Amino acid sequence: MNYTKENKITIEEIDSNIHLFAGSRTQKRIPEILKMRLAGTTLENIGNLFELTRERIRHQEIKGCQMLANGGMCEPARIEEKVSKEIRQENIKNSDLSSRTIQALQDESIHTIGGLMRKTEYNLLCVDRIGEKSIQEIKAYLQSFGVELKKT
Repeated sequence: MNYTKENKITIEEIDSNIHLFAGSRTQKRIPEILKMRLAGTTLENIGNLFELTRERIRHQEIKGCQMLANGGMCEPARIEEKVSKEIRQENIKNSDLSSRTIQALQDESIHTIGGLMRKTEYNLLCVDRIGEKSIQEIKAYLQSFGVELKKT
């Protein structure tokens, strides 16, 4: 799968966000990898060029797409750093979520806002007793703190 094309990344978007990749030597090659993937170059050919495995190239392609989607942040831990520790540690038991939703989340060992922030909508829909109504309730609750569920 060509993750770059799948996420409709454009060369213009890569060029206008080049500052996101100004970190390590590894990050500096991500724009080149994304552009090559847009041009249809195979993972194997890119790997040969950079002397890396196909899997490492695939990982960097995915990381680059995530960085573009999240304004430079790739991992949930980095997103969480921008949210105060106090908010992340807020217990959902004290929330205005329905008791059914709270119980379903606690049964899955999700006890805090930080725990919710690490879950995607799909992760939560896989939890027993969590449906669309609960998802909307959770999203509204998180939004009141200025945070949201993990994107994917």
